[in-house]
Amino acid sequence: MQITITTLTAAVLCLPALASAQGETPPKSTEKSHPRPGPGGAVRSGKAAEHPGESLQDFLDKHPKVLGEIQAVVDKNDDGKLSESERQAARQLLLQRHRDWVASRAAERKAKHDEVKAEVREHRAERREKVEEARDERQHKREDRRDKVEEARDQVQEHRADRREKVEEVRDQRQQNREERRDQRQDAREERRDDRRENREERRDDRRENREERQGDRRENREERQG
Repeated sequence: MQITITTLTAAVLCLPALASAQGETPPKSTEKSHPRPGPGGAVRSGKAAEHPGESLQDFLDKHPKVLGEIQAVVDKNDDGKLSESERQAARQLLLQRHRDWVASRAAERKAKHDEVKAEVREHRAERREKVEEARDERQHKREDRRDKVEEARDQVQEHRADRREKVEEVRDQRQQNREERRDQRQDAREERRDDRRENREERRDDRRENREERQGDRRENREERQG
């Protein structure tokens, strides 16, 4: 992120010790964003590179103690006065703190975006499973209708058969075959349904664990930054 020297200098001048040493009223940065440098250091035209609410002034507004912390780090003599080298170190440290803060916020946005994408994938998977279940149900009904047609055909053949015993034997065999096919289809359908249910539960558990892990990571990152 390109920050002008004027902005950095003004921000560092907000350090209490340096401001009092200069006898000046600490200026406030009014710059909100700067173009992103392109290849070779060229500045691109167009929208600002910063994400809304992530300018240097935004960082200082949201972290009012950071300037005091920087002063405590760079003021080696602890005399409330900063040398030119200490001023330069303060500017560099402020810039690094700002970059780290922007990177952390970008990582949080990406984590939220990834979580939304995972939820979208889960919803799509559930819709596909519902489509598969509906297809299986239609197939099951078609096969039931075929069985009913076959049963009706068998009844007609029974009336036309000359040998009652043969007709009954054939009918019993076909009936047994139909029942076996129905049982096999029912077992297969229930097995597929159970597999899909287990897959859904496993994906939900995995997604919940991943979400909790990401939340824990973000919480630890915030605690580390605040610490």
